Amino acid sequence: MGLRQGLRNLTNGYERKLTNSELLRGYFFVSMDREIVKLKELQVSINGKKIGNKRIDRSGRISVGQETTALMRNKKIHLKIIENALNINF
Repeated sequence: MGLRQGLRNLTNGYERKLTNSELLRGYFFVSMDREIVKLKELQVSINGKKIGNKRIDRSGRISVGQETTALMRNKKIHLKIIENALNINF
């Protein structure tokens, strides 16, 4: 991945489906881009509902719980960062 490509993708927004691993563990991958990881914590909202501040782990993931990821099964999720807020829609 190119320099700052993760930041560019999340700033513009992008769509993808969750992997089986993400579904089973209750987390999803955001980015390992240095600029994103530097934020440490993101205010996360899913379909307009704020679920709170979440920390990005060393692998570029955030935990949202298995119930939430189960709702996202077989759906395209749209990820977009605006300032320090991660908006997820599906």
